[in-house]
Amino acid sequence: MANTVDMGSKCRRNVQCHIHITDLPDEALCLVASFLPRPSVALFAVALTAPSSSWPKYYKTQRQLPATCRSIVSTSSWETLNFEDIEGKVAKKLTDNDVFAVLACIRAGSTVKKLKISGSNNVVGSGFEPLRGSVVLEQLDLMSTGQNEDASEKSRLPFDEECFVPILTSIVEAEGNSLKQLELPMPMRIEESNYLYSNPILDSFLERYNQLLESRRLECSKCNNLCLDANRQEHQWIVSEKGNQMW
Repeated sequence: MANTVDMGSKCRRNVQCHIHITDLPDEALCLVASFLPRPSVALFAVALTAPSSSWPKYYKTQRQLPATCRSIVSTSSWETLNFEDIEGKVAKKLTDNDVFAVLACIRAGSTVKKLKISGSNNVVGSGFEPLRGSVVLEQLDLMSTGQNEDASEKSRLPFDEECFVPILTSIVEAEGNSLKQLELPMPMRIEESNYLYSNPILDSFLERYNQLLESRRLECSKCNNLCLDANRQEHQWIVSEKGNQMW
């Protein structure tokens, strides 16, 4: 009988000693996060909060993120966010839900000034919703090459203009916006792709963006001409302030 009781006690102790990562104190989780690249810190916080697929709804209904999520996010500065810091194989698997969750988790609309996204065939644009109306975003690079990709092969993101361009438009039209540099993926900016002249949604945005640049009198860092000079058509919406490179 004594042996039976002992075995039962051991079983109970084994169950009680089973620890899940969410049982760890915030201090320990923050220490783990300190060893991760910045985007991975946000993904870590997301994973401990809710599945990425539920974040669009979660973001709309929750006024405040859980304490653990806030603690992890607070370990990093989010003025610059470069998704190329994520391991290549993982970056290629990112979806709009993942991008949405990361941007929502760090309150990107009010924190991120420089954003660079690596290519993923799973991202169509809705994941950028947390950036809608941002007045702090200065530089947005959507045409990147991952660290583990062939440098000669530019990422080509299959954006859905109907869901993505309105987000860009909301940034351009936001009073007091800070947008200075925008790089679009190749299919959206090469004339041969027929995107430039055949898509009224993109055309309308580029016209509005061009007006913004003209009003700011920004100069191209390559040719020193005003961006969108009437005699300079190629890459006219890819700009940066004179002498101020993005990365």
